[in-house]
Amino acid sequence: MMEGEVVFATRSAAWLLMGALAIAACDRENGSFSRVQVIGPTAALAGAIVPQPLVLSPVTGARCPFLTPFTTAFDLLIDHQGGTDLFIEQVTIRLLDGSNVGGSPLLMSSADLAARLGSTRVRPGQTSRFGFTPQFGCSAFRPRSLRVDVVLRDAAGMQQTTHAIAPIG
Repeated sequence: MMEGEVVFATRSAAWLLMGALAIAACDRENGSFSRVQVIGPTAALAGAIVPQPLVLSPVTGARCPFLTPFTTAFDLLIDHQGGTDLFIEQVTIRLLDGSNVGGSPLLMSSADLAARLGSTRVRPGQTSRFGFTPQFGCSAFRPRSLRVDVVLRDAAGMQQTTHAIAPIG
């Protein structure tokens, strides 16, 4: 592209974005414009797994030919320095082999989490602790670390995410 074409493409993209924002802000009920809210960076949110490293334990009584299913136990700590309560919406736990290739993820919905944890509330200005004991099925996969991805939401429905990784020892 020549310099003039780049400038034209950039200006065109900017006008398209501004037009899209104007249309999105239109209140169809009365034909007037409402304010457009620009969302900035999310509140400080961090996750951690304790203990580190994690220890895998075989599951007794499971039936897998030549392979043993295993479990582990850990606490997920969520440090929330924002201004409003958050609620854990979803947790995904995945074992990784060191190359960021993982086994099948364990996915827990808000209903699963409420049944397992009781409260999924994360209060602002505090570090909340949630205990997990995931069980992993029969696989020849050799995990080296465990990754937890957490989706949280506030009362208005806005989502935030955090993750934590722990080595397996």
